[in-house]
Amino acid sequence: MKTTKKKSKKLFFSAPQKKDKWMVCIRFPTDIKMKLKIQAEKDYSGRGKQSQLIEDAVKYYLFTLKDIKWAEFQKDLDYAELIDDIHEGLNQGPLEGATQVFFSPELQEKILDVEKRVKLSNPLIRDVRTGLIRKAVSIRLSLGDKSFFDSIMENNEMIQT
Repeated sequence: MKTTKKKSKKLFFSAPQKKDKWMVCIRFPTDIKMKLKIQAEKDYSGRGKQSQLIEDAVKYYLFTLKDIKWAEFQKDLDYAELIDDIHEGLNQGPLEGATQVFFSPELQEKILDVEKRVKLSNPLIRDVRTGLIRKAVSIRLSLGDKSFFDSIMENNEMIQT
């Protein structure tokens, strides 16, 4: 009697590849956090819905900052509005637990650039990133759904090309 050796396939597992994402923890007011959950369920699918909504909100908000004349920031009304928005974002309350948000490297670069410019022009302001993100999300939640903001972005891309 001959015994045959059973052939087996070898499986090689590799460690999961992490995406290059920048994590920021933000505390939102109670009402915005509830609206954020509801709106994220409506507009997005899959994992990380709230993070996607926040990333899109910040992307839309940074898009509106492109008109700021940083060389003459003292006279620029858009700059004054940015500073007001940051203060409004920082003064929101009452705050709940932190929400983890993941930003793409491109958006990280833009956020850090705005933060650097604001700190250079107004060194006493603190927590620029937190105020900016909170205000961007509150604007996004108060003005409309994803299709409204996407249409604005698409119209602008068509004008630029």
